[in-house]
Amino acid sequence: MTVTEPAPPTAPVPPLAARAARVGGSPVRDILAVTARPEVVNFAGGLPAPELFDRDGIAAAFREVLAETPARALQYSTTEGEPALREGVAARVTAQGLPTAPDDLLVTTGSQQALSLLGAALLEPGDTVLVEDPCYLAALQVFGLAGARVVAVPGDADGVDPEALAEAVRRERPKLLYLVPTFQNPTGRTMPAPRRAAVASVAAREGLWIVEDDPYGELRYDGGRVPWIASFPGAADRTVLLGSFSKVMAPGLRLGWLRARIDSEVRFLGSDFSQNAAPVGACQSAAAHWNMNSVSLANCASNWCAGIGRPNR
Repeated sequence: MTVTEPAPPTAPVPPLAARAARVGGSPVRDILAVTARPEVVNFAGGLPAPELFDRDGIAAAFREVLAETPARALQYSTTEGEPALREGVAARVTAQGLPTAPDDLLVTTGSQQALSLLGAALLEPGDTVLVEDPCYLAALQVFGLAGARVVAVPGDADGVDPEALAEAVRRERPKLLYLVPTFQNPTGRTMPAPRRAAVASVAAREGLWIVEDDPYGELRYDGGRVPWIASFPGAADRTVLLGSFSKVMAPGLRLGWLRARIDSEVRFLGSDFSQNAAPVGACQSAAAHWNMNSVSLANCASNWCAGIGRPNR
């Protein structure tokens, strides 16, 4: 007869950090879980149609990079990101009316990581963040993880109301304002230029960071482009612009970028907080090659919009 010794008593593991307990579930995780089901066409997330990916162009970019510069592509990248990619993004942003140098940019693992870096660099537990109503769900999760208090600012079909914003700033004394001013998630609205100028004026007058998230701005083939808030007077030194390759190239590469002036503390803090967590070097190098050698980014974006069948305006 075998005698089984009783298991020794064990103590419980320590609890999760309070900030993790505050966050709860992830709405993005829930959306992606549903999207993974082949029978589902999910309109809840900003997922591009896979049949519209530039598969040939992206494959050619990876082949070129791995054939010509394999050691560089497969090695760790600098925390700021692959220089060729930053040069390409800087040229694109400058061409769209916002003078930008490669050193103004930080490459991130999607623009979501850029948001997380900003949360770590700018927010203390208990700080206040102003947002649109409604607001991008994953941004709310980032701010919650940072321990921030989120306050929605009233608005209308053109976005945040500048007078309501000024009143909220004076009442709440926030650290930053988070906006998706072009094809906003989830409403799809676009803030017109006069409204953007007014928001920039409030930020300059009251002392406020602006995080301008622009993942969808290049998905336009109808109407004129609206200047970034970062380009308006008073906003240059206090606006952090976020961009992404997820909507114009492919989300699986997980490439985004953060733009802040080189003399901005945010730019340096973002690099410090990333702790060598820049995206895979091969993906960065391939994106730089694709950006320079594909048919054109504008054509890719137009094809995506045409494939969806409903233009952004």
